[in-house]
Amino acid sequence: SGMILDPVTLTKDATVRDANAMMAEFRIGGIPVVNENRELIGIVTNRD
Repeated sequence: SGMILDPVTLTKDATVRDANAMMAEFRIGGIPVVNENRELIGIVTNRD
């Protein structure tokens, strides 16, 4: 447990299916959503 330097991210154009697949693949419960400048604009979690 520490800071993640290069996190898995999604863009605003990603689908719920994309998010579910990535969370399953990487065994994580949430994925940051970023814009074209890699700035955080939201987060999708397995509770959404």
